[in-house]
Amino acid sequence: MKKKLSLLLSLIMIFASLTAMPITSRAAAPDHNKAGDTQTYELWVAGTQVTAANAADLSVIDGVDGHVSFDPSTNTLTLEDATIINKHPETTEAILYFGIKTRLVLNIVAKGTNEVRAKEGVRESAGISAEGLSINLIDGASLSAYGSNRLRGNSTDLSSGRSCGIMAHYEAIDIKGSGTLLAVGGNMDSNSYDSISIGIAYGGDRCLIDGNVDVTAIGGNVENGWSFGADVDDFEIKSGSFTAIAGVGDQYGIALRAPSITITGGTLEARTKSTGVGSTALNCIPTMPSGCKAIASKNGDGSDSEEYNADSNDSYKYFYTHIHALTKVPAKPAEVGVAGNIEYYICSCGKYFADAEGKKEIKDKNSVIIPPLENPDDAMPTVAYIEKIIKKTNTNKKDVTGSEYQTLKFQATAKKNKVTLKWQQVENADGYIIYGAPYGKKMSKISVIKNPKTTSGKLKKQKKGKYYKYIIVAYKKSAGGNKVVSFSKTIQCITDGAKYGNPTGIKIKKTKINLRTGKTLKLKPKMIAKKKVALHLTKFRFESSDETIAKVDKNGKIKAIAKGKATIYIYLQNGLSKKITVTVS
Repeated sequence: MKKKLSLLLSLIMIFASLTAMPITSRAAAPDHNKAGDTQTYELWVAGTQVTAANAADLSVIDGVDGHVSFDPSTNTLTLEDATIINKHPETTEAILYFGIKTRLVLNIVAKGTNEVRAKEGVRESAGISAEGLSINLIDGASLSAYGSNRLRGNSTDLSSGRSCGIMAHYEAIDIKGSGTLLAVGGNMDSNSYDSISIGIAYGGDRCLIDGNVDVTAIGGNVENGWSFGADVDDFEIKSGSFTAIAGVGDQYGIALRAPSITITGGTLEARTKSTGVGSTALNCIPTMPSGCKAIASKNGDGSDSEEYNADSNDSYKYFYTHIHALTKVPAKPAEVGVAGNIEYYICSCGKYFADAEGKKEIKDKNSVIIPPLENPDDAMPTVAYIEKIIKKTNTNKKDVTGSEYQTLKFQATAKKNKVTLKWQQVENADGYIIYGAPYGKKMSKISVIKNPKTTSGKLKKQKKGKYYKYIIVAYKKSAGGNKVVSFSKTIQCITDGAKYGNPTGIKIKKTKINLRTGKTLKLKPKMIAKKKVALHLTKFRFESSDETIAKVDKNGKIKAIAKGKATIYIYLQNGLSKKITVTVS
């Protein structure tokens, strides 16, 4: 049997490769450069860049037939009875191999019958690839997108390969209107285990299906790798239908991998033909919603299958593994005199497992226990450990796990060549460490402040018109290595000299709120800014000072838990904030 690599680690490497291309803009309006009188847009169709000269009629591009046009004022690409087939000559520039490729959030309007194909036989490809996508099917239109097939007959380099029908990297993907959408990953041959074929691949806020639409996402057959019908987050169907089909993967064939699935209307069907270790119809969701059906093959060709729905008593998430119900036991840190535990799963049959799929049994039950601490400082992570986590995290797009806002209230303001950082003094801290980098780069240590009373600092010789990001760590000296008292959320700011600017504040109607226990309230803040703000992190982030009294979710929805007072912090990308006092009665 071929040696199986860790799915989680491999997926991280795979998606790092898929998203490695630098992103120059996330704004609604496209970036462009002037060369004489010609504007060029961050959009490539059939391997040719769109310009002001060809935007109105892209059928002039080799490989494009039918009506295709681009409106740069709204980032809208219109397809009408169009065929786009990438025939670009071999090159080292992977961006030229996609059917449609952009670093923008792209709106696609499809009319009639349309087909988009990546260049055949290449290692990295997608029929359609964008930072975020809105696809509107007009009056029964159809749109089919195909990634490249990479087979032994047309490639000598078979070390790895990635092929997607549709790829949306960071923002939402919305599919609406009336018609059919087909996204197909190519068939892949490989000599290594990091090849993957995905119908629809997505790593942003949500995937929404809304309208009289029929969506099908199909992963290709993959030798020595994985096949996914769809790999999405926060997946929601309001109306229409979605069918995810995994091809045969030598390692895994997962029809739909989605941590969150909501079906308020319409239907979802997930099918897997693969019988490999870990192959599933549905994967990662905690509960199976109504309107959902999972079908798993027993023999690899789709026949002799088992079907599960929301009313099934047996497991629907995993097949040919442990079939009993598993209950997650969250990790709990050890305290002085009190034992903790690592995260693990208890089966209804009494067995312990390290994973939700029930594939990695923990035979020594005592191994999940973390012994009680003898010294309070032992519970604090070391600076070296947190620094390693900071450097590993994609701080361009998200916060480091375990970070918080309210203790340090870290914020940044900028001028043309200077950034000023401010924070709140932390009790029991012996100093501060600042980590930073230009946007798009990995964080590194840029300053160590040994005076615990210092609450600001200036960074000079910064490039004008450039985004920077920062994290601050408050530390306490310890013989066994300096310990972290608290560390901040990621903040970002842009120096003067660009068309974008930084937020200048938050406007909200009420800063004092009264709620009865069990009631909820949605905050509706507004961002104040003199210039347009390019959002890399979310527009608003929220944090509660006491979640036993009032909780707040990522959308600003407050829930009153118990009587008392709590402070809700609303903070922006650059750390500027507003606080709301919540009194629960």
